[in-house]
Amino acid sequence: MTPAGWMLDPFIFLGFGWAFGGVLPCMLLGLLLGRAHGTALGAGSALLLWGVGNLLVAALVVVYVEFDSTVLTLQATRCEPSADRDGQPLRTFYYAVQRPGEPAHEARTPAESGACPAGRLSADGVALRLRKDALASAAPLIAAEEVEGGAALPAAITWGVFGVFGSFAGGMLLAHHRDRRGHAPPPAPVAPWRLNLGRLLGSFGGLLLLAAFIAPWLLGGSMERGLVLGLRTGATGLFCWIAAMLLGGERGAGAGAAFLCLFALAMLGVAALLRAT
Repeated sequence: MTPAGWMLDPFIFLGFGWAFGGVLPCMLLGLLLGRAHGTALGAGSALLLWGVGNLLVAALVVVYVEFDSTVLTLQATRCEPSADRDGQPLRTFYYAVQRPGEPAHEARTPAESGACPAGRLSADGVALRLRKDALASAAPLIAAEEVEGGAALPAAITWGVFGVFGSFAGGMLLAHHRDRRGHAPPPAPVAPWRLNLGRLLGSFGGLLLLAAFIAPWLLGGSMERGLVLGLRTGATGLFCWIAAMLLGGERGAGAGAAFLCLFALAMLGVAALLRAT
């Protein structure tokens, strides 16, 4: 059901391409509709289209993992050395695989940094994900990817949250466009302690969001580690803002809190994806 030959990396590239590159065509659509029918309709349509695209990517990842691929534990049969453009050593492992009633194949994982081990290869099995259509084909060499530390689940969660966020926000704006002439009742009075606690949480959340931009540049180590820390800190700040909005009892606080919650979950999903890769 997914494109033949696609492993997880093409889906991740497609997801990033739509999440960032798809913003431009969605914005153009929103501008055209906004000029003709109002800003709410234009922005809502753009967000809805962007969200549906992300949901489609998440659905493709789920279909690939659950239906179009299988996981087998195989032992490496050989290792071929190579080098990158800078002359650093690379190695590629090959695995023999044949399921009952299917042709024999040699599965190859992507090249990784390091030299081939000296002597005999390890007898320990490695969990590999292979496409079912490749296993049923007559091709002698097929692609495989390691399952341990894989990013399939974080990828599906990330684009799923992006999709829900875009669809939910777009639906809110479209509903506002439809009912913009209605009049909502005034909000109920809020106790002073709730207002004070909400202001405190709002200020603390703002400090956390500021720290999310500063901390990765001050943290030693890899860039991925800094980005993960920044995304998690920013998500915590958004959760503080969510609590502040709900405590304040302002009109539309529930919808705004749901909007921020989806965005915070998307940040946590990206952090999990970076950590897994």
